[in-house]
Amino acid sequence: MDKQERSPLGRFVMRANEYLVAVRARESALALTTMLFADEVRPTKGIAARAKRPPAKQLQNAVAIIEELSTEWDPESYEDCYRRRLKRVIDAKRKRRTIEAPRPEKEPDPVTDLMAALDGTLERLHKGEDPRAEDGAPTDGERAGKRRKRATASR
Repeated sequence: MDKQERSPLGRFVMRANEYLVAVRARESALALTTMLFADEVRPTKGIAARAKRPPAKQLQNAVAIIEELSTEWDPESYEDCYRRRLKRVIDAKRKRRTIEAPRPEKEPDPVTDLMAALDGTLERLHKGEDPRAEDGAPTDGERAGKRRKRATASR
């Protein structure tokens, strides 16, 4: 498959759902990529194309934020949060505790000025704060340190 630059398509069932998949050769292994069936693809008819480009400063700020937050891929830094939460629920049920559904988080305030939001995010990043925190809480030192070391090493 790799030499011919072709990928076979197939179907498989997982958790009672059927999936369309492409099988590709990657680094001497086979990778399975799920795809969408035709009826799952939304038509673009009726969606207006954006006629004008955003201002250059907005693009520069967006690129700067992406660069600042970019890190090397480290699969060990991610964990299955769903499994951990489910295990807690199962353990609580075993102990016959009452299970309450989690309350939805507060909806974020709508952004009225994109430039102000981008500038604020960049300022918080340069100060070493978490750009997602509304109160300007500092980032986890270990993660921020790794991010800075990688950014410095890649430049």
